[in-house]
Amino acid sequence: MIRIGVDPAFRIGGFGVAIFDNSDRTMRFLDFADLIEFYDWLMSEESPEFAKCVIENSNLQNCTFDKRGTKAIISRKSRNVGANQAVSQLTVIACVKKYGKRNVVEISPRNKGVKWSEKTFQAIMKSMKITSEKKRHNQDDRDAANLSLRKF
Repeated sequence: MIRIGVDPAFRIGGFGVAIFDNSDRTMRFLDFADLIEFYDWLMSEESPEFAKCVIENSNLQNCTFDKRGTKAIISRKSRNVGANQAVSQLTVIACVKKYGKRNVVEISPRNKGVKWSEKTFQAIMKSMKITSEKKRHNQDDRDAANLSLRKF
């Protein structure tokens, strides 16, 4: 079984994907510049034909911004959160289109849990006997891997 963890973001280059293949215990990582690049890959022959997806959907928190800071800071935070919520929801829709509703799980950022450091991530990979061609992983990789390893 293949599980895809998706950590979408509106910022350029912040769209992380981890593909965990349980049959050979491998994980590979893909970074996309934006939602369109991810969608093109998802609908291409390069993406797995069958998979289960776990997506961090910030739209589930239903919170647009906090009220700390100046009016300009509050406004910027609100726009950024709203953009991320939209990208997250569109990512869910795209994955449902490809894999069907029963193969897509949405997790709010709050329910995703604490972020993994590189040391924690490496320890988890080693304990689960998972290999990856990549030696160092950025936070988007680790967040996507965290999602791909969830069982549902």
